[in-house]
Amino acid sequence: ENESFSTSDGALLDQAQTVLLYCPAQKTAYTMPDSVKTISDFAFEDCHLLERVSLPDGMTTIGNFAFMDCTSLAEITIPASVQTIGTCAFTNCSALERVAIPDAVTTINNQCFQGCTSLCDVTIGAGVRRILHNAFYRCDSLKAIIVPSGVGLIEPLALSGNGLEEIYIYAAECSILEGALETAATIYGYAGSSAETYANNYSLTYKK
Repeated sequence: ENESFSTSDGALLDQAQTVLLYCPAQKTAYTMPDSVKTISDFAFEDCHLLERVSLPDGMTTIGNFAFMDCTSLAEITIPASVQTIGTCAFTNCSALERVAIPDAVTTINNQCFQGCTSLCDVTIGAGVRRILHNAFYRCDSLKAIIVPSGVGLIEPLALSGNGLEEIYIYAAECSILEGALETAATIYGYAGSSAETYANNYSLTYKK
């Protein structure tokens, strides 16, 4: 018996089964043990056949590159307990159509959903404060997104280079960096807001 690792339905975990370390590439579906709190960096990377994965309530962390290039992953429910979604966590999950980011998450990290070309429905949790570089870049099917009032930073390419036609920004004061918003989109927000100033500076259509 290995004192450092354990297995569950073919996947590799730590001995306590609180950290999922690796899932075999041939899996088409996987249900994690209820004890898992963390998905390790790269755990599901390149699992091209994976269509569905079930995450347990109580999970707190989805690591960097955790589901990168899972090109068949069509659905995933992120538990409300998740606080951290790592850099490139879902990059190039080209079959993923919808995602809801829990209120406990404060940062949508760099390239988190970049290349999710089928993504058409995104809900950003009320706790999010920062949307970082390239977060939704090349999300070509995404037509509208609502940025909650607590967001204070939107980095370059976070909400541009995609299919967005409508961007709703409900934060009166938000640092929106150059190139952050899709130039073809109509920006909606409050009069006198940072979003209105950004739209005026870069000749974007703005509606109150």
